[in-house]
Amino acid sequence: MNAQTFFGGTGAVIDETGDGPCGSNQFTASVSGIGEGTLDAVNLDITHTFTADLDIGLISPAGTYIDLSSDNGNSGDDYTGTEFSDTGVDGDITLGTAPFTGSFIPEQPLSTFTGECMNGNWILEACDDAAGDVGTVNSWSVTFTAGAACAGGTCSGTSFSGATGSLTDATGNGPCGTNQFTASVSGIGQTGATLNCVNLDITHTFASDLDIGLISPAGTYIDLSSDNGGSGDNYTNTEFSDTGMNGDISLGTAPFTGSFIPEEPLSTFTGECMNGDWKLEACDDGSGNTGTLNSWSITFTPGTSCPLPVDLISFNGETVKGSNILMWETASEENTKWHVAERSLNGRDNWEEVGRVEAMGFADYATSYQLKDEKPLVKGYYRLKSLDFDGKMNFSDIILLERKVEQFEVLNIAPNPARSTMNVAFQTPETGLYTIRISNLAGQTMYVEQLNLQGGVHNQDINLTNFANGVYLIFIENAYESVVHKLVKQ
Repeated sequence: MNAQTFFGGTGAVIDETGDGPCGSNQFTASVSGIGEGTLDAVNLDITHTFTADLDIGLISPAGTYIDLSSDNGNSGDDYTGTEFSDTGVDGDITLGTAPFTGSFIPEQPLSTFTGECMNGNWILEACDDAAGDVGTVNSWSVTFTAGAACAGGTCSGTSFSGATGSLTDATGNGPCGTNQFTASVSGIGQTGATLNCVNLDITHTFASDLDIGLISPAGTYIDLSSDNGGSGDNYTNTEFSDTGMNGDISLGTAPFTGSFIPEEPLSTFTGECMNGDWKLEACDDGSGNTGTLNSWSITFTPGTSCPLPVDLISFNGETVKGSNILMWETASEENTKWHVAERSLNGRDNWEEVGRVEAMGFADYATSYQLKDEKPLVKGYYRLKSLDFDGKMNFSDIILLERKVEQFEVLNIAPNPARSTMNVAFQTPETGLYTIRISNLAGQTMYVEQLNLQGGVHNQDINLTNFANGVYLIFIENAYESVVHKLVKQ
C-alpha cells in the first residue's frame, strides 16, 4: 500500500526556560484516511544554533508521547533534511553529531503508536531547554502506511433510537425536509448536557449523492455529511463525533465505517435544551439511486433540567365512560404557545399526540386546563409536553390511566337518525379482530369492515351516502359475541 505524507505547521522554537515547557511550543499536522495504520517516518528541518539544547517530541491524537531527540548534537547546529525512522540507516540519533542530515533512529520508537487510530491531529513539540540560542521549525511531516478503518469511536452515554425508512430523491420529491426521521429524547436536560455522537447505518448506492443533516428540537440544523464518498456505496455502522478517529467525513471514501468528524460540529447544539424530537434528514440530491436508512441513534451526556416554560403544579387524569379526562394546572407561564397531551402504550417510546390546548403565553397566576382523550386505551401512559414560541419544550412526569373494560359494549351512535355520516363509539375488553356490519331489515349486508383493535374505546366513522333512507341494523362482532343497535338513515 502506498505511503501517505501529511505536513505540519511551522514557526519559531522558543526557550523553555523563558517561555514555559515544550507543551507551549507545538506544531500540528492533521491526518485522515490512515485508520489503524503504521507511522513510518517523521521528517523535519530545523534551523537552530547549538542543537544540544533542543528537545523534540511527537504526540499522537490519542495523547501518546515519544521522545524523538533531546539534547543531542553537541555544539553543532541544525536538523537539516532529518528523518526519524525505526530503521534509520544512520543509526541512533543519540550517537550522531549536528548538523543531522539523513535517516536516524529516534530515542523512543515510532512503533510505540502501533495499534492506535492514526487519524486526527499529530503534534510536534520542539523547544530549547537553555537560553541564548534561537531557532525555527522550517518544515516537518509524518508519513504513514494506511491500515484498516478505525473501529468505532469511544462514544458513550444515554442513547435514543430513531425511526427508519426509505430515502427519497430530493430532485423528485422536494427538499430533504420532506424526508425526516424522528428520535424522541427526554431526561437529558440543558445545562451541562452534550450531544456526544450520532450513529447511523444507510444502504445507498453512490454515497456522494447523499445529504445528511440533524435538526434539534429548537430547530437548529447542522450538516453531518453532504456529497461525500466518491462513487462508493453505503454508510455502514458510521459514527459522527467531534473527535472522530477516522478524521473529517469530507476526506473519507465510502463505504464509511467507523468514527468520523461531521461537516459541522455536534457542539453547535451545546446550550440548547436537548429534550424533545430530534430529526435526521437524509435524501439523495441526484436521481437514479435508491437507499434505506436501516438504523440511527443519538447519544448524550445528561445535564440539569431544561428551564421550564411553565411552572407545572399538577398533571393527572381520570377515566369516565367513553373517554379519559386529562387535567393540569400551572402556577405561572412564560412565552408558552401550546400544551400537548401525548400517549404511549409502554410509557417509553412511540408517543402520539392525543390533543393540544393553546397556552396562556404569559401568566403570573394559576391556570387550569383540561383535555379529553376520546379514544382511550385499556392501559395508557400520558405525558404533557409544553412548548414555547422559540421551539423549546419540557415534559411532565408520566402518568398511567387504566380502564376497567369488562364487557364488549356500544357506547354511542351519533347522529341517529343520520343523513350522510355517522360515528359509532364502542369499547372492547381485549385485543383482537372485530367486525362492523350493517344490514337492512331483509338481512342483506350493506356494509362490512374488519378491524384489528386493542382493548379500549374506539370511534369509527361510516359513510352512509349510498344508503337508501330507512331502518338498518348495525352489528359489532368478535369471535365470541355480537352487539346490535338500530340505525335510521334519513
